[in-house]
Amino acid sequence: MTRAIAERYPHLARLFGAYLHEDFDLDGSTAEQAIERFARDLPKARVAAARADLERLLAAVKTEPGLARALAALGCAYRPPRPLARWLQKVWRLLA
Repeated sequence: MTRAIAERYPHLARLFGAYLHEDFDLDGSTAEQAIERFARDLPKARVAAARADLERLLAAVKTEPGLARALAALGCAYRPPRPLARWLQKVWRLLA
């Protein structure tokens, strides 16, 4: 499942795996700052693709346990506040 999720949502895998990995906060960053850094670092087209991946994920996965499994499969080591759908909507807005 891990590989299938990452293949289905490759731009989210980049965001969560590269920017919210297990050591993301060692430089003092918050999750929001890491997401904003992703939006600054990558070309606008890739950020838009991550937003589109996130829209598709939220449309496809409706349960809290399902979203938790998807985040883990996408490499997100950060433990976001619950409910996850609300936090992911915030991520979507930060990527705008």
